[in-house]
Amino acid sequence: MKQKLAVFPYDSELSCLWKYSDLLQEYEIGCLIVPRGWGLTDQEIPVLSNGQMVSVKVQDEFSRIESNSIDAIWITEGINRMDRNIAIKMVDVLLDMKKKILYTSTICDEVKDIILRSNMSLNLSETNGDKNELSPSTYQYPIDVPVIMVLSTSIMTEKFEVQLSIRKRLQEKGYKVAHVGTKSFCNLFGSHPIPDWFFDRKYTEAEKISLFNILLKNIEKEEKPDAIVVGVPEGIIPLTKKHHFNYGVYAFEICCAVAPDYVILALPYGEYNDEFYEEMKILCQYRLNTRLDSFYVSSYQPISNSFTKPSLEFTQSNGVITYDAKYTVFRDTDDRLLAEHIIKKLTMYDEYQIM
Repeated sequence: MKQKLAVFPYDSELSCLWKYSDLLQEYEIGCLIVPRGWGLTDQEIPVLSNGQMVSVKVQDEFSRIESNSIDAIWITEGINRMDRNIAIKMVDVLLDMKKKILYTSTICDEVKDIILRSNMSLNLSETNGDKNELSPSTYQYPIDVPVIMVLSTSIMTEKFEVQLSIRKRLQEKGYKVAHVGTKSFCNLFGSHPIPDWFFDRKYTEAEKISLFNILLKNIEKEEKPDAIVVGVPEGIIPLTKKHHFNYGVYAFEICCAVAPDYVILALPYGEYNDEFYEEMKILCQYRLNTRLDSFYVSSYQPISNSFTKPSLEFTQSNGVITYDAKYTVFRDTDDRLLAEHIIKKLTMYDEYQIM
């Protein structure tokens, strides 16, 4: 039986928890907690529990949590947006419940230090590659199974949901799928988070390319998947001088580490024309040495007056985007046509036959 998980603080960026709750491995959602004023209190969220869909109400009071009803508490990186003193006070309350505490390396150091005092803390960002350190090589290993890569032009493009959707739909068709994802909490879904060393200055860029190639080769050997879904962090190009998404360096390194067989580019919400799609195809071809196969337009759009602020702000749109057959543009993360398009493309290559 799966363990009940309390999530604090919950926000809309964690919608993957309920949209793909059937992919959660060891846990199922027990309660969702938000700070007061976040505008999510009393929302009804559908989640999978004991094989059935149930409704979980978002709470803003710890007093309503029944300690016996949960087994673990996940302190998410949303806590970084809270006032430090309030965040620390709330974490102390959660620690007093004597439950297993889950966290990721992305949370602020002050909160992390408090969590580490508990002998029941678990870092979701850790992978086997962190415990058994890899060594860079001058040799680049061929990846002999299809690699499906999900890129984006910016953050908040539902990129992780697209990865989970592809994995879920391929698994439903009987394929075994490995996944290296863009969220630090990928372990919750039985996926591999991109290791911390990829963002560390300990290694040179060339060494990171080698290490990522070795990571994928090890996954191929150990898991023997029919395909590997790889999510690429940040964007492929800068949005502004302030919000540059590391200038697309992560995308360049990962595309140097592995040649993808299918590539989808996730975009913020907006109206795009033929000229834009063509420019993105050319950019990926010459900057990343990859060929774009399709596009995904998300429901999130950056607010223009936040471009000069330290952090981008987004608004959610329910506007309709016309399906574009010429450039294969998808709008729904759960679109079954996406998986069918991927399979059709991959089966064109005899050496990567998966059917």
